[in-house]
Amino acid sequence: MSGVTIVRAVAANRPRTRYAAGARAKPLLAMRRVLGDRLFDRCSGA
Repeated sequence: MSGVTIVRAVAANRPRTRYAAGARAKPLLAMRRVLGDRLFDRCSGA
């Protein structure tokens, strides 16, 4: 899965800043949008 994501990122005319790759990536990105950076960092232990 991550190999396909890397190929898409390299081939894109305007690559995005972040790509969701892996089973847990999409829920984590959704959680980050809802919680905001500070709360997300506290919850994730970063």
